[in-house]
Amino acid sequence: MKEQIIYSDNPINDIWLSLETYSYSNNINKYLNSKSLSMTQELSDSISGAILQASEYFKASTHVTIQTAPILLYYGSINLLFACSALMTGNIPQIKGHGLDLIKDQIVKDELLLSTIVVHNKKSDGFSYYYKTLKNQTLDTQEEWTIQECLSAIPELTMQFINQFNAERSHIIPLDKIITDEETAFRTNSKIINVEDIKSLLVNDVTFNTNYFPIQINNQGNAIFRKRLNGQVLVQRSYTGQYYLPVSFNKKSQDSKTYYGLFSAYIALFGLCTLCRYYPQFWTPYVRLDPSGDVNYIKLFLSYVQRYIPNIILDYIENSKHIYSGSLIVPLDKTNQLSQSSIESVVEKILEKRR
Repeated sequence: MKEQIIYSDNPINDIWLSLETYSYSNNINKYLNSKSLSMTQELSDSISGAILQASEYFKASTHVTIQTAPILLYYGSINLLFACSALMTGNIPQIKGHGLDLIKDQIVKDELLLSTIVVHNKKSDGFSYYYKTLKNQTLDTQEEWTIQECLSAIPELTMQFINQFNAERSHIIPLDKIITDEETAFRTNSKIINVEDIKSLLVNDVTFNTNYFPIQINNQGNAIFRKRLNGQVLVQRSYTGQYYLPVSFNKKSQDSKTYYGLFSAYIALFGLCTLCRYYPQFWTPYVRLDPSGDVNYIKLFLSYVQRYIPNIILDYIENSKHIYSGSLIVPLDKTNQLSQSSIESVVEKILEKRR
């Protein structure tokens, strides 16, 4: 997926302006034609209605408290997924349920984020259908995830998650990109995540160990990550510009899917929505009396949903990663930036020619 940087003083507003262009039939028809798909009036109305409803859900979520915001954001998000899937396939999604269930008997009253969500894998389930459409991958197994596990796999909230729940529970390792004359590598910051936690997270991560050398530790206690010669690049970059390494969930089977970003947020949002809508006897005292600060993290997560879920959906629709920035776009500098070793090499060659 290509990347484009867009100047914006108000990213949320600008993202919705872009999304709402697909609420007009002419634009829908143009988009479908570009993918050699045909448009019907029913399809056009379905896409348009889903986007406009999603817009209203998201706008309404900014005017309510944590008592109802998860409900509005969940339904706004699945409306966006509905519209996105319809645009990408040229078909109206035939959804017969959420494809997610919260297990009532496993609700932890004092720690609601440890409550368990079942992810079903029927083709007509909402989650399974949208996952197949956007990721082009089929869910082969039915799995269980806690809300906290899903929150641990959102790159843009990694620092806040580590601060609240500790690094050993995170499934994202934040990295700094280091460029030297000899190589480009990635390293951790020991003040954020220590070596013991890193080793614990990676010990059974087959994907990492296949593609990267064992980590090395420098004098500052930072872990250095270097890819094997023919290894696959696993380091990614979040919307905030933070480099990171996604970590496998070791407790799951080999056939398990690990959800990051959009789909981990989808599961977590469903869990929060279900708790506040159907279990107010647990939700209300939790948000009023929580002494741990977890509720504050939930509020951060809801802000993430408001800002980034529409952004990610727009990316899937237009097959381009939109990075909204308050910095002015600067000219592309293609002049040669020589390192010290490169300069020395050039000088040596000049001297050799003169001898």
